[in-house]
Amino acid sequence: MKKNQEKLIFNFKNTQLKEEEFKNYKTEYEEIIKKLQKASNEKFNCLEASINLIDDNNIIEESRIVNNKLKDAKIIVVIGIGGSNLGTIAIYEALKGKYYNQIQDKKVYFADTTDSNKIRSIILLLEKHIKKKEKIVLNVISKSGGTTETIANFEIFLEFLKNNQLNYQKYIVATTEKDSKLYDLSKKNNFNILTLEKNIGGRYSVFSNVGIFPLMFLEINVEKLIQGAKEIKEICLNKNYKKNPALNNALILLLNSKKGINIVNSFFFSEQLESIGKWYRQLMGESIGKEFNLNKKKINFGLTPTTSIGSTDLHSMGQLFLGGPNDKYHQIIKINKVKKEKLPKLKEFENIVSNIQGITLDKILNAIISGIENSFKERKISFSSILFEELTEFEIGGFLQMKMFEIIYLGYLLNINPFDQPNVEEYKIITKKILLKK
Repeated sequence: MKKNQEKLIFNFKNTQLKEEEFKNYKTEYEEIIKKLQKASNEKFNCLEASINLIDDNNIIEESRIVNNKLKDAKIIVVIGIGGSNLGTIAIYEALKGKYYNQIQDKKVYFADTTDSNKIRSIILLLEKHIKKKEKIVLNVISKSGGTTETIANFEIFLEFLKNNQLNYQKYIVATTEKDSKLYDLSKKNNFNILTLEKNIGGRYSVFSNVGIFPLMFLEINVEKLIQGAKEIKEICLNKNYKKNPALNNALILLLNSKKGINIVNSFFFSEQLESIGKWYRQLMGESIGKEFNLNKKKINFGLTPTTSIGSTDLHSMGQLFLGGPNDKYHQIIKINKVKKEKLPKLKEFENIVSNIQGITLDKILNAIISGIENSFKERKISFSSILFEELTEFEIGGFLQMKMFEIIYLGYLLNINPFDQPNVEEYKIITKKILLKK
């Protein structure tokens, strides 16, 4: 993918798989491509509706209209869980780093758990912003409008805002499905409302108002994000799997699983990308971990997604990766252009670690990446790599879109529904029954 030198480079040469194995699924994946091509013309009237979010200009416009009302605000609390905030966290951290609130003028807090300690910590931080007379926005996100954790947290933050900020209704944004209970409550109380389409599942919703609104508030270039996703969408519909990274990796995951390689390790050689791993973990976990296939046959199938950070986790997991069971497929994700941090030439360190004085940290990291890649090759451990030219909205948009296509392809190749999550409802139902007894 190329646009102003911003590109993703994919390398699938080290998967320990033969070309004939891929060809065995040619009929199946060509049918899936036809299904996706048809879906791309059906807007939101299909299960695959999420692939069309980037083609709906109304999403950016709706988010812009609400954002324009909130230009005097500097703080946003995103209240959601799972697909309602993982994509936003992933994109923002990738672009701004993990210490964004210490660096950026606008600040964001993610209320994504009913852990009292975390929620109390956010409240204490908000009290400091109130003392500085800084305006706070609450963005509550729940497609169903009735997610227990989200609504519980919303009540707490709504009460705080009522007590501390004049004209508080103006600073509340509800992102939900039309006619949900949250939608009705918001309409009744004159909150801002951004709607979600029925066929867009949370884990596929990052390019909807779920992600676009808070990212726009935080001054991320959402147009470039969408542009990157649009460009790779065309590539992800290519019938030649070698030129289609989403299909290629889906086939690798499928073929590996048949050989007992059921752990999928996203190996990011940048700490800023860790939350993309958490986003992908949900995407794969909910989409592929299924009790039944499309024929209602019980299969209890799943791949286990893990996230590793290089080189940190080589000092905790490297022994397992190289000496343990060969049941893992690693996708190494690295960045070409980074800011150079150069080591000083200190004579007293020359005899501690040789050959590093005066070189840059990225040169050391690249040597480590080459070291682990060569070790994987020697041990015939399945891996592939993705190279970001540099971390930009364009490339990140393309990466996330490609991964969503990948999981859709994999689901259909496995004859499962990649869009539902029926078993997740089990604990939710039990939770509500327990709460009713209180």
